[in-house]
Amino acid sequence: MSLPALSTGLSDPIHQSQAVFRTVLQSMARPGIPRAMQADIIPPSPFSGPVAALALTLFDSNVTLLLGPTYDNAAIRSYLHLHSGVRLVGHADQADFAVTNGTEEIAFGAFKPIDPRTPHLSSTVIIQVESLTGGQPVILHGPGVEGNVGLCAQGLPPEFWEKWDANAAGYPRGVDVILADNRSICGLPRTTRRA
Repeated sequence: MSLPALSTGLSDPIHQSQAVFRTVLQSMARPGIPRAMQADIIPPSPFSGPVAALALTLFDSNVTLLLGPTYDNAAIRSYLHLHSGVRLVGHADQADFAVTNGTEEIAFGAFKPIDPRTPHLSSTVIIQVESLTGGQPVILHGPGVEGNVGLCAQGLPPEFWEKWDANAAGYPRGVDVILADNRSICGLPRTTRRA
């Protein structure tokens, strides 16, 4: 009989979280471009390594988190409590962050209503997808997008891009999104639009 692998946090929390944070900043500054994320981590199922690394870098006891149905299980709750102390909430309008799966319905308008004077207080939604490559290309434009950037994510629902258009149209309100697969992340700040 074999024992299941134990989930682990970052083996070098200071340096690894700094590297993850730099990758997030680069990803949001240059939207639509997948960026490799190396994380020496064994995440609880079904978190991918990059999603777990994002959680352990961005979440702490001052942050509220909504887990999508795919991720709302005892193993992930315990993992997040142990490694980050994040406060879990049950409604999108209470969440600083959300972690969801690309197959789950995402209602961007349900997240925290933001005063246009304080857009930095909006929510960030982390969406785990099958892959950030190999899908139907979506051409993006906006601040930080140089030339034609085609995002080829697989595993987003068909209505995602229509909802994204509505989210971007509400700027400076709206949410920011980080897409993640098993190797990389890709930023979609609310200023990014489809061409």
